[in-house]
Amino acid sequence: MDIGHGLTVELLLYTCRLANDPVDRKSISEYVTRIDDNVISYASLKQGINAQSTTEAKYVAMSEEL
Repeated sequence: MDIGHGLTVELLLYTCRLANDPVDRKSISEYVTRIDDNVISYASLKQGINAQSTTEAKYVAMSEEL
């Protein structure tokens, strides 16, 4: 998204990896917000449930609102 003055906002939200913890098989949700090449905010959080599919893991990521 172009916000003027030559700045570009790139927003990456709710990326999750299904069952990537080898011990408890829980998914990890994460996001990164960048303006141009500068990281403004980021977070990573292990989900509280064991998702049965990538779709479920993404739904949980959105509902938990990192």
